[in-house]
Amino acid sequence: MKEKIEKEFQKLSKVHKRKGIIGFSPLKEVKILPTQKNYLERKLVSFDFSKPVTAISIGVFYTTEEIKSIPDKWIEKRSKKDNWNIYAKAYMELNRTLNSIAKNLAVRLRRMEEFQNKPL
Repeated sequence: MKEKIEKEFQKLSKVHKRKGIIGFSPLKEVKILPTQKNYLERKLVSFDFSKPVTAISIGVFYTTEEIKSIPDKWIEKRSKKDNWNIYAKAYMELNRTLNSIAKNLAVRLRRMEEFQNKPL
């Protein structure tokens, strides 16, 4: 099943013209900050934790051009076309891409009967 999820993830990454990575881990083994743990416990209160729960982590990468745009020092007076703004735009685009991929991946997996209420 993980292979099918990864395949769907890679399809979605290509749609956004990004390279990405996906990982799987038992939820109980994921190390997170106490604030994050409290947030997740509230969000996942309705889940049945007597069964194994798998956490899925996704990431997409900056392009080489975006990485090269990161300035080596802080610039006091910036313009709309300076490197910090190029990087900030890339950062926002990356976050939009992650949100879109996560949403679409969840929708696609819900449609696949083999993923209904089954551990990975």
